[in-house]
Parts: sequence; structure tokens; C-alpha cells
Amino acid sequence: MTDEEFNFSTGLPSEEMAAYLQMFLDETSEQLDALVEVLLSLEENPRHTGQLNEAFRLIHSIKGSSAMMGLDSITVLTHHLENHFERLRSGLQVLDRPMMDLVLRCIDFLRECNQRLRNGQALASAPELLEELGSHTGTAPLSAPPPAEEPARVSEEKSSASAVAEGGESSDLDTDRKSTRLNS
Repeated sequence: MTDEEFNFSTGLPSEEMAAYLQMFLDETSEQLDALVEVLLSLEENPRHTGQLNEAFRLIHSIKGSSAMMGLDSITVLTHHLENHFERLRSGLQVLDRPMMDLVLRCIDFLRECNQRLRNGQALASAPELLEELGSHTGTAPLSAPPPAEEPARVSEEKSSASAVAEGGESSDLDTDRKSTRLNS
């Protein structure tokens, strides 16, 4: 085997690497097509949990495959997309029109990457898309959860525990806790 037949960056013979690249390109093309279909569905119902999970899964798969292939510009972009879809599916944001347009532009870039790889060209980077993804805060959900009161109670309990530790008087709550611990 000569140096031309061996790819030192991967440790695989070049023909094997070419087969893996072809598999990556075929799978990614299918996943991008499926992602567009999911986005069309989400355009009608942007809070559909199943479709948000499917979009996340597709993006996650593309990210993982591109990372295994060492295609950093694809991996970085899909990582940022994945983070947005995690916030969407967890209800922290709602898929709004600006985010939908941004995701579609990212898909166009990923398709362009596939074409460049098919043509044997170097991948481009997408700093403008990454910047937009980084700065896009999206639309917050319409009904935000009520603020939790628990932290205030915890700090009150800590205050009375501190008072006792400093020689102050304990509250009935502190006395009940002590007797519960002694009875355990």
C-alpha cells in the first residue's frame, strides 16, 4: 500500500474513507429532506412535541455523523442548531418565523456542504449563520411558569439555623426538626 492509498488523518485506506463519505452524504441528504418535511409540519403547529423531537433527532444525527467524519464546519453548525431545538422542545422558546427562516438557511448551507464534498471541494464555514444562531433568542412561550417560592423558604430556614448556631433562639420549626432527628 502506497502513501497515496492511505489517509493518514483517519488511519483508513482512502477507498474505505471514500465509501464512508458516500454513506455520510447519502444519509445526510435524506435527513435534510426529512428535516424540511418536519419544519413544514412545525410551520402549522410550532409547539408539536413529536415534530420538535424529530427535528432534534435529525439534527443530532447529522451532528454525530459529521463529527465522526471530522467535518468540523458541519459539526459546529449542527451543534448550535441542536441547542436551539433543545430549547424549543423543552418549551423555553417557541419556533417563530425568524428562527424558521434561519433554520432553513442553515439547511441550505448544509446541502451546499454536501455538494462541495461530492465535488471534492473544501468545506466553507458559516460565521454569519453561527453568529445569528448565537444571537437569536427566539420567542418566549406565552405562558411562563410562575416564579418558585421555594428559594425564599430555604433562605428563611437557613437564617433561623444560622441564628441558632450563633446562640440565638430556635423556632418551633427548628425544634420539630431536632426532635424528628432524635427520634429517627
